[in-house]
Amino acid sequence: MAERINISIPEDLSARLSCFKDRLNVSKICQEAISHAVRIEEIKEEGALDMQKLIARLKEEKQQYGKKFIEEGYQYGLQDAYKTSLDDFLWIHNIWDGLGDTYSEIFEDYASDKSKEYIAKLEEDIMEDDEKKDQFGWGLTVMLDVKHFFAEGWFKGLFSVWEQIQPSLMKEEGPCDL
Repeated sequence: MAERINISIPEDLSARLSCFKDRLNVSKICQEAISHAVRIEEIKEEGALDMQKLIARLKEEKQQYGKKFIEEGYQYGLQDAYKTSLDDFLWIHNIWDGLGDTYSEIFEDYASDKSKEYIAKLEEDIMEDDEKKDQFGWGLTVMLDVKHFFAEGWFKGLFSVWEQIQPSLMKEEGPCDL
């Protein structure tokens, strides 16, 4: 069953249409135009859903790739925490929320030489190791920053220690409580 709708067109178009009304099936032309416009919107909607699925899947792949390096960075962050000064803990804690994706830049300033040497060697090994490129995919090993993942883990390790000691530091009595 067909549903009737009314459409409005500008007066000048109506005047032009009146000359050809006997040759044109206006109803069919409108149906085809509406059908075409609706299909375009459906495709956009499907594409948006597919795009979100694609983004979610690729983010998961990226996270899986980085998981190993985050875990290694975490271990190094734990070790470095025991060598970190109170001033550095406080400074890093102060800037932590604003770090965003700049982990690797701040990491360079605060990580131990051992941690920096490890990540440098790791990056070098990955670039030279065809087996790792086969394991992770060439694009992942070349395009994704291993140092970023490692530094993210390093900060998490460092702060897991800070979160444990901070309450004890705050209980101290004195003029310079934290």
